[in-house]
Amino acid sequence: MRVWSLKMAIFASIVHCLPSVLHLCLLDNLPVVTFDEVERLIRSMSTKSSPVDFMPTTMLKTTVGVMAPLIVRLACFHHH
Repeated sequence: MRVWSLKMAIFASIVHCLPSVLHLCLLDNLPVVTFDEVERLIRSMSTKSSPVDFMPTTMLKTTVGVMAPLIVRLACFHHH
């Protein structure tokens, strides 16, 4: 019962913020992503990978010329 009361108190204190948070999450507000940005981010990534990664980081970095345009297309899909 105490945990539930605490959860409700937290929810009550942040519920007034939800409309502004939800507004910020609209896809229309996201900036356009460029190839140069994606390429720079991929190249600056650590080479560490996790067992849950779909693709090892080293492979992503090796294939940045192929993967960056695909990532840009996915990231900018909402602008079309």
